[in-house]
Amino acid sequence: MANYKRNDGYTIRVTKEEFYAGGNSDPRNPNILKMFGFVNVGERAGSGVDKIMTAWAEQNWEKWEF
Repeated sequence: MANYKRNDGYTIRVTKEEFYAGGNSDPRNPNILKMFGFVNVGERAGSGVDKIMTAWAEQNWEKWEF
């Protein structure tokens, strides 16, 4: 992953520390979040990135950063 670069034009809307720690949900589109809530899919836990980073570390893959 060292040579991989991607820029979708977005920035994270929380601090890097909050981003990696999880627990802070800040959806870009709250209406989509509501839609998923109506059908009981997804959650507003802010736990996605920390779960991904944990799984990444369990595989002993190189850590990536935003």
